[in-house]
Amino acid sequence: MRIALAIVVLAVSAWLAASPSNAASKGCASLRGVLSFHGHALLSFSSSASGGGKDQGGQVSITLHRAVEDLQVILTPKVVGKWGSGRYVFFSGRVRGGHVVVKDDYSTDTMQGALTYNGGSSSKIPVLAGLVFDRIACQYVFQAGFAVDNASYNGDASLRPVTRLGAGATSERYHIPANLHLNGGDGPEAGGTGCDDPIVNDKSCYSFSGGWSTDFETLFKCNSLSPEGSGCASSDTSVGTAIFTWSLTPTYAK
Repeated sequence: MRIALAIVVLAVSAWLAASPSNAASKGCASLRGVLSFHGHALLSFSSSASGGGKDQGGQVSITLHRAVEDLQVILTPKVVGKWGSGRYVFFSGRVRGGHVVVKDDYSTDTMQGALTYNGGSSSKIPVLAGLVFDRIACQYVFQAGFAVDNASYNGDASLRPVTRLGAGATSERYHIPANLHLNGGDGPEAGGTGCDDPIVNDKSCYSFSGGWSTDFETLFKCNSLSPEGSGCASSDTSVGTAIFTWSLTPTYAK
Protein backbone atom coordinates (compact mmCIF):
# COMPACT_ATOMS: atom_id res chain seq x y z
CA MET A 1 0.00 0.00 0.00
CA ARG A 2 1.30 3.44 -0.83
CA ILE A 3 0.36 6.87 0.39
CA ALA A 4 1.37 8.60 -2.83
CA LEU A 5 2.33 12.27 -2.71
CA ALA A 6 1.30 12.54 -6.35
CA ILE A 7 -2.26 12.40 -5.06
CA VAL A 8 -1.45 15.11 -2.55
CA VAL A 9 -0.02 17.34 -5.26
CA LEU A 10 -3.18 17.00 -7.36
CA ALA A 11 -5.33 17.74 -4.35
CA VAL A 12 -3.26 20.79 -3.48
CA SER A 13 -3.81 22.14 -6.98
CA ALA A 14 -7.55 22.04 -6.31
CA TRP A 15 -7.01 23.49 -2.83
CA LEU A 16 -5.17 26.41 -4.40
CA ALA A 17 -7.91 26.97 -6.96
CA ALA A 18 -10.46 27.15 -4.17
CA SER A 19 -8.37 29.46 -1.96
CA PRO A 20 -9.40 33.10 -2.04
CA SER A 21 -6.09 34.90 -1.71
CA ASN A 22 -2.35 34.58 -2.12
CA ALA A 23 -1.63 37.39 0.31
CA ALA A 24 0.93 36.30 2.90
CA SER A 25 -0.46 35.32 6.28
CA LYS A 26 0.99 37.67 8.87
CA GLY A 27 2.68 35.97 11.77
CA CYS A 28 2.74 32.48 10.28
CA ALA A 29 5.83 30.50 11.28
CA SER A 30 8.61 30.52 8.72
CA LEU A 31 9.93 27.28 7.24
CA ARG A 32 13.21 28.91 6.28
CA GLY A 33 16.13 26.81 7.44
CA VAL A 34 14.01 23.73 8.13
CA LEU A 35 15.63 20.65 6.61
CA SER A 36 13.22 17.96 7.72
CA PHE A 37 10.57 16.83 10.18
CA HIS A 38 10.81 13.74 12.31
CA GLY A 39 8.67 12.06 14.94
CA HIS A 40 6.08 9.35 15.32
CA ALA A 41 2.46 8.54 14.56
CA LEU A 42 -0.30 6.23 15.74
CA LEU A 43 -3.09 4.65 13.69
CA SER A 44 -5.82 2.40 15.07
CA PHE A 45 -9.05 0.98 13.66
CA SER A 46 -11.50 -1.65 14.92
CA SER A 47 -14.90 -2.48 13.46
CA SER A 48 -17.21 -5.44 12.96
CA ALA A 49 -19.84 -6.43 10.41
CA SER A 50 -22.28 -9.32 10.20
CA GLY A 51 -25.12 -10.53 8.03
CA GLY A 52 -26.26 -13.30 5.74
CA GLY A 53 -29.00 -15.85 6.05
CA LYS A 54 -30.00 -19.39 5.23
CA ASP A 55 -29.88 -18.69 1.51
CA GLN A 56 -26.21 -17.71 1.91
CA GLY A 57 -25.11 -20.62 4.01
CA GLY A 58 -25.82 -18.99 7.36
CA GLN A 59 -24.51 -16.05 9.35
CA VAL A 60 -21.23 -14.36 8.40
CA SER A 61 -19.20 -12.15 10.75
CA ILE A 62 -16.01 -10.21 9.99
CA THR A 63 -13.99 -8.18 12.47
CA LEU A 64 -11.05 -5.98 11.56
CA HIS A 65 -8.56 -4.76 14.14
CA ARG A 66 -5.45 -3.03 12.77
CA ALA A 67 -3.23 -0.71 14.75
CA VAL A 68 0.28 0.70 14.79
CA GLU A 69 1.90 2.76 17.52
CA ASP A 70 5.23 4.58 17.59
CA LEU A 71 5.42 4.55 13.78
CA GLN A 72 8.68 6.31 12.98
CA VAL A 73 8.37 9.18 10.51
CA ILE A 74 11.24 11.05 8.83
CA LEU A 75 10.22 13.62 6.22
CA THR A 76 12.81 15.10 3.89
CA PRO A 77 13.64 16.73 1.50
CA LYS A 78 11.75 19.98 1.43
CA VAL A 79 10.17 20.92 -1.91
CA VAL A 80 8.72 24.37 -2.57
CA GLY A 81 5.75 24.13 -4.90
CA LYS A 82 5.46 26.25 -8.03
CA TRP A 83 1.88 27.27 -7.29
CA GLY A 84 1.18 30.70 -5.78
CA SER A 85 4.79 31.93 -5.72
CA GLY A 86 5.98 29.23 -3.36
CA ARG A 87 2.82 29.18 -1.29
CA TYR A 88 3.00 25.40 -0.74
CA VAL A 89 5.89 23.52 0.83
CA PHE A 90 6.11 19.72 0.82
CA PHE A 91 8.07 17.31 2.98
CA SER A 92 7.97 13.61 2.10
CA GLY A 93 9.53 10.40 3.32
CA ARG A 94 8.92 6.81 4.34
CA VAL A 95 7.73 5.34 7.58
CA ARG A 96 9.54 2.57 9.39
CA GLY A 97 9.43 0.46 12.52
CA GLY A 98 6.62 0.95 14.91
CA HIS A 99 4.60 -1.81 16.55
CA VAL A 100 1.86 -3.18 14.29
CA VAL A 101 -0.91 -5.41 15.64
CA VAL A 102 -3.41 -7.11 13.32
CA LYS A 103 -6.27 -9.28 14.62
CA ASP A 104 -8.77 -9.85 11.80
CA ASP A 105 -11.41 -12.58 12.12
CA TYR A 106 -13.85 -14.18 9.67
CA SER A 107 -16.47 -16.69 10.77
CA THR A 108 -19.51 -18.48 9.35
CA ASP A 109 -21.80 -21.10 10.85
CA THR A 110 -19.33 -23.80 9.85
CA MET A 111 -15.94 -22.15 9.20
CA GLN A 112 -13.54 -19.76 10.84
CA GLY A 113 -10.33 -17.93 9.98
CA ALA A 114 -7.96 -15.51 11.68
CA LEU A 115 -5.38 -13.15 10.21
CA THR A 116 -2.80 -11.95 12.72
CA TYR A 117 0.44 -9.99 12.88
CA ASN A 118 2.61 -8.60 15.67
CA GLY A 119 5.75 -6.74 14.61
CA GLY A 120 7.10 -3.76 12.70
CA SER A 121 5.73 -2.08 9.59
CA SER A 122 7.03 -3.87 6.49
CA SER A 123 10.21 -2.55 4.88
CA LYS A 124 9.40 -4.45 1.66
CA ILE A 125 6.36 -2.34 0.77
CA PRO A 126 6.99 1.37 0.08
CA VAL A 127 4.72 3.36 2.37
CA LEU A 128 5.09 7.12 2.16
CA ALA A 129 4.27 9.84 4.63
CA GLY A 130 3.99 13.52 3.85
CA LEU A 131 3.40 17.04 5.08
CA VAL A 132 1.87 19.82 3.02
CA PHE A 133 2.18 23.40 4.31
CA ASP A 134 0.03 26.25 3.03
CA ARG A 135 1.98 29.34 4.06
CA ILE A 136 -0.84 31.70 3.10
CA ALA A 137 -3.65 30.00 5.03
CA CYS A 138 -1.06 29.05 7.69
CA GLN A 139 -2.27 25.46 7.73
CA TYR A 140 -0.78 22.01 7.24
CA VAL A 141 -1.99 18.51 6.36
CA PHE A 142 -0.25 15.28 7.42
CA GLN A 143 -0.50 11.81 5.87
CA ALA A 144 0.95 8.50 7.04
CA GLY A 145 0.31 4.78 6.79
CA PHE A 146 1.70 1.32 7.43
CA ALA A 147 1.87 -2.03 5.66
CA VAL A 148 2.23 -5.72 6.50
CA ASP A 149 3.84 -7.93 3.88
CA ASN A 150 2.78 -11.35 5.12
CA ALA A 151 0.35 -11.70 8.02
CA SER A 152 -0.19 -15.14 9.54
CA TYR A 153 -3.34 -17.04 8.63
CA ASN A 154 -4.94 -19.78 10.68
CA GLY A 155 -8.24 -21.41 9.78
CA ASP A 156 -10.21 -23.08 7.01
CA ALA A 157 -8.41 -23.01 3.67
CA SER A 158 -11.46 -21.75 1.78
CA LEU A 159 -11.47 -18.52 3.84
CA ARG A 160 -7.78 -17.75 3.39
CA PRO A 161 -7.38 -14.14 2.14
CA VAL A 162 -4.48 -12.20 0.68
CA THR A 163 -2.05 -11.84 3.58
CA ARG A 164 -0.62 -8.48 2.49
CA LEU A 165 -2.49 -5.55 3.98
CA GLY A 166 -2.14 -1.92 4.94
CA ALA A 167 -3.81 1.27 6.08
CA GLY A 168 -3.29 5.01 5.90
CA ALA A 169 -4.80 8.27 7.08
CA THR A 170 -5.02 11.92 6.07
CA SER A 171 -5.50 14.63 8.69
CA GLU A 172 -7.73 17.65 8.60
CA ARG A 173 -6.06 21.04 8.07
CA TYR A 174 -4.29 22.27 11.19
CA HIS A 175 -2.89 25.68 12.09
CA ILE A 176 0.89 25.90 11.79
CA PRO A 177 2.21 26.57 15.32
CA ALA A 178 4.90 29.18 15.92
CA ASN A 179 7.47 26.62 17.09
CA LEU A 180 6.65 24.19 14.22
CA HIS A 181 6.09 21.37 16.71
CA LEU A 182 3.25 19.53 15.01
CA ASN A 183 1.11 17.64 17.52
CA GLY A 184 -2.36 16.59 16.52
CA GLY A 185 -5.05 13.99 16.51
CA ASP A 186 -8.12 13.11 14.46
CA GLY A 187 -10.92 10.57 14.49
CA PRO A 188 -11.13 9.99 10.73
CA GLU A 189 -13.98 8.13 9.10
CA ALA A 190 -13.04 4.84 7.47
CA GLY A 191 -14.10 5.33 3.89
CA GLY A 192 -17.20 7.44 3.49
CA THR A 193 -17.40 11.09 2.46
CA GLY A 194 -14.31 11.93 4.50
CA CYS A 195 -12.18 10.15 1.89
CA ASP A 196 -13.61 12.12 -1.05
CA ASP A 197 -10.73 14.57 -1.70
CA PRO A 198 -9.96 14.95 2.03
CA ILE A 199 -7.34 17.69 1.59
CA VAL A 200 -9.58 19.83 -0.61
CA ASN A 201 -12.64 19.30 1.60
CA ASP A 202 -10.75 19.66 4.90
CA LYS A 203 -11.80 16.24 6.17
CA SER A 204 -9.76 13.52 7.79
CA CYS A 205 -9.79 10.09 6.15
CA TYR A 206 -8.79 6.53 7.00
CA SER A 207 -8.39 3.93 4.25
CA PHE A 208 -7.47 0.25 4.42
CA SER A 209 -6.77 -2.61 2.04
CA GLY A 210 -5.81 -6.27 1.85
CA GLY A 211 -6.96 -9.28 3.84
CA TRP A 212 -10.76 -9.37 4.09
CA SER A 213 -11.13 -5.61 3.53
CA THR A 214 -13.39 -5.85 0.48
CA ASP A 215 -15.64 -8.51 2.04
CA PHE A 216 -15.83 -6.47 5.24
CA GLU A 217 -17.00 -3.32 3.44
CA THR A 218 -19.60 -5.27 1.46
CA LEU A 219 -20.92 -7.00 4.56
CA PHE A 220 -20.99 -3.76 6.57
CA LYS A 221 -22.92 -1.82 3.93
CA CYS A 222 -25.17 -4.58 2.60
CA ASN A 223 -25.61 -7.02 5.54
CA SER A 224 -24.70 -9.68 3.00
CA LEU A 225 -21.76 -10.83 0.90
CA SER A 226 -24.11 -11.43 -2.04
CA PRO A 227 -26.22 -8.27 -2.13
CA GLU A 228 -29.13 -7.96 -4.50
CA GLY A 229 -31.25 -4.99 -5.50
CA SER A 230 -31.03 -1.73 -3.56
CA GLY A 231 -30.56 -3.14 -0.09
CA CYS A 232 -27.09 -1.68 0.40
CA ALA A 233 -26.13 1.57 2.08
CA SER A 234 -24.59 4.29 -0.07
CA SER A 235 -21.09 3.55 -1.36
CA ASP A 236 -19.77 6.56 0.57
CA THR A 237 -21.08 5.30 3.92
CA SER A 238 -18.40 5.16 6.60
CA VAL A 239 -17.61 1.71 7.99
CA GLY A 240 -16.28 2.97 11.30
CA THR A 241 -14.04 5.53 12.96
CA ALA A 242 -10.28 5.33 13.34
CA ILE A 243 -7.76 7.07 15.60
CA PHE A 244 -4.88 9.03 14.04
CA THR A 245 -2.36 10.96 16.15
CA TRP A 246 1.09 12.37 15.46
CA SER A 247 3.96 14.32 16.98
CA LEU A 248 6.54 15.87 14.63
CA THR A 249 9.39 18.30 15.23
CA PRO A 250 11.62 20.19 12.79
CA THR A 251 15.33 19.81 12.13
CA TYR A 252 17.18 22.99 11.14
CA ALA A 253 20.25 23.61 9.05
CA LYS A 254 23.30 24.32 11.20
